[in-house]
Amino acid sequence: MEPLGRAVRWTRDRPPYAVFIGLAFAMIVVLAVMAPLHLHNRANPLPAGAEQFQCAITDVSEPPTQPKAPAKVDDAIGESTLSILVGRGGARRERQSSHLAVDNAGRKVLPRGGTLNTSVTDLVRADGSVLPAAQVKTYATVSRDASYIVVHTCIDPRHPEVIDPGRYTGVVTLDDSRAYGAAVPVKVEIQYPYVEFILLAYLVAALAGLTWARFIRRMHTTPGPHGEPWSHFPVWLAALLVAVPVALAQAVSDRGWYGDLGQYVTLMTTVGATVIAAAPTLYAMAHVSSSGSPNTPDTPNTPDTPNVRDTSDTWDASDTEPREQKGEKAAPAE
Repeated sequence: MEPLGRAVRWTRDRPPYAVFIGLAFAMIVVLAVMAPLHLHNRANPLPAGAEQFQCAITDVSEPPTQPKAPAKVDDAIGESTLSILVGRGGARRERQSSHLAVDNAGRKVLPRGGTLNTSVTDLVRADGSVLPAAQVKTYATVSRDASYIVVHTCIDPRHPEVIDPGRYTGVVTLDDSRAYGAAVPVKVEIQYPYVEFILLAYLVAALAGLTWARFIRRMHTTPGPHGEPWSHFPVWLAALLVAVPVALAQAVSDRGWYGDLGQYVTLMTTVGATVIAAAPTLYAMAHVSSSGSPNTPDTPNTPDTPNVRDTSDTWDASDTEPREQKGEKAAPAE
């Protein structure tokens, strides 16, 4: 218990904000050390022998005699975009489209219950990055009565290499001599796996914003003899947490966030500005809740002095003692 007692005495002798800064930096150091250890499994390709987590390759062989009139298959229209979400763990994902109708004449051409070849355009991210073609596998299956087909799309985010996170879009179409059409828009969203780095950037930006807001406040107010009190500790903690919804909406919940330098700069700037804007309100709320008055914390909360009328020269009938006996001089007669 002696080390704990020393820590308590050291904390008691230090300014409250210095203790707060120390705790925040300790958390940042822990995240900086532990993050690379937790990211090892997510930042490396799947090892050999993990075929059960990879997309199965479907071989489609076309008949030697090609039909004269290939079947026409309807395209996916409206809200039929095939959306594939790859989680932060990077596991394989496979999705299939809705039923795409085949024209009546084409039903005699397609193999009932068979498989058709497909092709996929480049799946491109907003910054121009392309999803590796080796990690995207597509094919189409025909229903038993050949009235419709279904397009299948499989994504291997970690085999043979790790795919960069982000939102990729493209189109899958039939590439078979027996049918044409069946254009299916595809949207692949690979979530950013390094949440620890987002938390680390958030803490640094929020702490910088809080320090700047406190510096501006100290320029316009006069601190007490012991500096800021320990009662401001919840204010500093609330200031660090006030920008959490901003980080959630901008980075964590956005499936298309891929965490390049520009996005990190935008995130940290937004978080810091939010903390700076919210700090004065939090200080005011804390003072109102503690003193019941909206005055600033460094201004004494003194009650208003009533306007008392001076009645020293007014004679009162109950005052029977002459002024001469009170030590006062009588007013000269005119």
